[in-house]
Amino acid sequence: MKNKALLKAAAAFICLVMLASVFSGVSAFETVEAGKLNIVIDGGTERKEAAAGSEVEIKVNLVNNTTISSLKARISWPDALELVNAEYGIYNKEDSTEMAIMPDAGADGKPDWSGVRGHFTFNWISAFNEVKGDVNYVTMTFKVKADAKEGDFLAVKAEIDPESVFDKDTNNIPFKLIDGGVYVTAPSGDTAAPTDSKTVTDAEAKAETEPKNNTGVIWIIVIIAAVVVCAAAAALVVVKKRKAAK
Repeated sequence: MKNKALLKAAAAFICLVMLASVFSGVSAFETVEAGKLNIVIDGGTERKEAAAGSEVEIKVNLVNNTTISSLKARISWPDALELVNAEYGIYNKEDSTEMAIMPDAGADGKPDWSGVRGHFTFNWISAFNEVKGDVNYVTMTFKVKADAKEGDFLAVKAEIDPESVFDKDTNNIPFKLIDGGVYVTAPSGDTAAPTDSKTVTDAEAKAETEPKNNTGVIWIIVIIAAVVVCAAAAALVVVKKRKAAK
């Protein structure tokens, strides 16, 4: 009887260990909330990767946007990321009623990002106009330092004052913030070029920020794996019982 109890306990333990290992491999990404403005940083709704030593674009997109005229966001990142460039996607440079905070210009007349370390406060406001639809707020190009450790997650986060998010009538807009980041992969030997930095269209913003519909597939795989492992453990118990009976 004691041996049977030990076998049952061992089978249960095997099931628990295997289930834990399977579930630990399922990444928990956030989902876009319907009916509300979502401020989404790449890597928050789906996995984003970049090799050590390469450049990677991290976009901040506005999803389910109805009418926005202002947004101030303090974006921060770890030392393993070096900001190379940033461009507002929402900003219309031809509109004199709009303004966007940028660093001082360098010798070439373009914003000089070389002195920006660890964080930057992006601030866009339009006095009389508003932007509608799913759009790109800002696209940041980072260099992943060569000594970045493979497998590390380099978080890119935002701090947003709710009072800074409003429409042209200065009515505050409720929002959900989804922080993001990038997983470091091993260098491929060649420095990878960043992805396309153009301003995204409505459809592109949705495609990049809305999570892929693969959650059901992942759970099916998890359940099948768990059933197989538990069945194997149960079979082991049965075999042991039969051997003991002989």
